[in-house]
Amino acid sequence: MSKLLINKCMQEHISPNDLVILYAITYNIKGIPFSKEEISISKIRLIEKLILTSEGKMTDKGKRLLIEYTDALSILEGKGRKSNKHVDDAILEAKISDFIEEYRKLFKGKKPGSMGDLQGCKDKMLLFYKEYSDYADRDTILAATKKYIKSVNDYTYLKHADYFIYKEDKNKQRTSMLASMCEEIQLSDGVYREIDKTDMI
Repeated sequence: MSKLLINKCMQEHISPNDLVILYAITYNIKGIPFSKEEISISKIRLIEKLILTSEGKMTDKGKRLLIEYTDALSILEGKGRKSNKHVDDAILEAKISDFIEEYRKLFKGKKPGSMGDLQGCKDKMLLFYKEYSDYADRDTILAATKKYIKSVNDYTYLKHADYFIYKEDKNKQRTSMLASMCEEIQLSDGVYREIDKTDMI
């Protein structure tokens, strides 16, 4: 385990073993070298530290810890982990939760309702991350969104935050203005070429 992750465990007041057990519980890994008593103690500590709920489900904090641990394991092993749809969705949701409010606030005060529905934004962003993996990056998304908002002269015509990610027509066909703007950003020389870097601070 990397020093960075060990330091992270210390900050969260858990042991590296707790993190390994969290990983094993999440991925249903059998045969880990811990006794039932050790696993039980770790579960209690993980619940106390708000990493697991009392029902044994991961909190957002737990998801973020697992992202860091899983990424570190993939690097050490030189390969990706086996896909698990339930866990993959949980990890994506954690990544999205870290910046979705920042995304919505870019629309704040532009026109009534322009921030969109929080859950609607989360659901659509999760779908966006799956369908447009090339653009599934916080900085690219925020830069593309700022570029779009700056391009709108009359906020009467500004799309709401959720509709900017995806909008369905009457035939249930989805289109994504966000994807179009991300493509424009990536086709320029670097994500920040057309965006003032100070806007990202």
